[in-house]
Amino acid sequence: MAKRLIDWAINDTTGIVSMNKYNKDKDAKVETQTTFDLKTIYKGWADFNEVQKHHIFYGVKQLLADSGAGAVGDLAGKVESAKALFTVWQEGKKYAARANSTGAAETKKAINSLKEASKVISFEGLMAKKLLAESGLGEFTKDEQKKLDEFIAIMAKNPAKK
Repeated sequence: MAKRLIDWAINDTTGIVSMNKYNKDKDAKVETQTTFDLKTIYKGWADFNEVQKHHIFYGVKQLLADSGAGAVGDLAGKVESAKALFTVWQEGKKYAARANSTGAAETKKAINSLKEASKVISFEGLMAKKLLAESGLGEFTKDEQKKLDEFIAIMAKNPAKK
């Protein structure tokens, strides 16, 4: 289980949500890190009943707490990622870029594309295979290097006409 870094509070009347530093000692002074004014997003806040306010608060705090979930491990980072997400919401947008997005899916797609291209005995295929080998994702034999050198020599003698 992740270490708890933040605690939340809301003033139902004003619609101000406080993001506070977590402290096991509930009698200790609250250290507010930042606040979020829900009235900037929910214009009818004053007219909402207690259940509506509770549901809004719960959803907001969950989404703000989860912003940067995998990539942010400290309190300051959590505060900054929550502020950034709230700003996106104030602009009327639903999502910001995922803070914990690693790009792994895009990288895997690119590598698979290179692997597919490397199956073809051509200049491009051999270059793709060499790149994969240099990245530790396969091997590039001496025979393949000789073939690639032949392609390079042919291309040097017959440059593409523009």
